[in-house]
Amino acid sequence: MDPTGGMATHDDLEGRLLAHRRALEWVLAHLLDREQQAKLLSDLGETYPPLDHQEDPGAVPDEHFAQFAAQAREMRMILQIIKEAQETASSTRADDEARPTD
Repeated sequence: MDPTGGMATHDDLEGRLLAHRRALEWVLAHLLDREQQAKLLSDLGETYPPLDHQEDPGAVPDEHFAQFAAQAREMRMILQIIKEAQETASSTRADDEARPTD
């Protein structure tokens, strides 16, 4: 359901997810220090395939693996924003340090 009480369309859901992603990316890029960002990258960068009680997980794909793959793609996109923010911060800091002072 959407906030107005009706059924949300695909476009409604997509728009809401994109808005949440943008807000989350901003928070992660601007409110975490470098150490926290590094820990987050390490912790969330780990992927664990869902258990399907098979000897070879994923040998018989099902809807859980489709959800897992979508989640992994989304996580990579969010984590990429953090990495880019770290690179920008490092570049800016290096530029500031290279400027001559009066």
